[in-house]
Amino acid sequence: MQHFIGYCFSGAGPDIYANHGPIVIESQLEKDYQWDFLYPEKQDTIDNVIQLNQKLCQLTHLYLSSGAACIVVSADHSSAFGTWSGASLFQKGPIGMIWIDSHLNYEINQTKNCAYNMPVANLMGFGDKRLAEIGGKGQKIDPRYFVYVGVRDDKENEIQLVKDNNIKVFTADEVNSRGINLVMREAIEVAEQCPFGYGVSLDINVFDPLQMPGVSTPSYGGIDFGSFLKFWQSNQLAPIAVEITEFNPNNDISGQTLNHVVQLIENWSS
Repeated sequence: MQHFIGYCFSGAGPDIYANHGPIVIESQLEKDYQWDFLYPEKQDTIDNVIQLNQKLCQLTHLYLSSGAACIVVSADHSSAFGTWSGASLFQKGPIGMIWIDSHLNYEINQTKNCAYNMPVANLMGFGDKRLAEIGGKGQKIDPRYFVYVGVRDDKENEIQLVKDNNIKVFTADEVNSRGINLVMREAIEVAEQCPFGYGVSLDINVFDPLQMPGVSTPSYGGIDFGSFLKFWQSNQLAPIAVEITEFNPNNDISGQTLNHVVQLIENWSS
């Protein structure tokens, strides 16, 4: 059984009016999946991020405990606080991770509408305790089994923190030169060594914005969607849960991005 959670909150990112992304996606899926939707009380407060992610943590833990395959579809990447805290709670230890994204998301001292830049550091136990302790104290993600794929927009302070923790990074240039299949196989080899399993977090801004314009933080020079989709369909991934984030209908004028996201979900769920 598969269970979807729609995280309808974009107030932690640059476009606070993209909350409806998960609802639009759900309306276009051919199959009648089971969904829960989480909505904000307010638009752009850090308290809202905490409240929503506490609920998301509980739901993720609940559905994984029931034996369901859990797929989180979110309007921005602040959903990672709850998704992976819930998965770690279920696994009873810090999990591995394949983080497919154009950004490192390793800021420590940002708040409010910049919370989407913070989840990786917080999930590793750094930064704001209110976020780092969602789902309990301690690391939710183990940096030894964490891999970035597709990074191309990073900041000096983030780069240094990632280096200090010896985290493996495959840049977008490396993916494009070596091929997504080889890079993802190497990423899996790292993440699957974690004794508590691993998750997959896919921010669709990792793709070239000419192919995926409907995102809140576009970055040119991304990885090719068609090549990634072929890998995605190969069933080589075996994560605890999956997170797909940052579809922004406001920027998806032609519907191209929506079609691609639907492909990702339906190919994963088939």
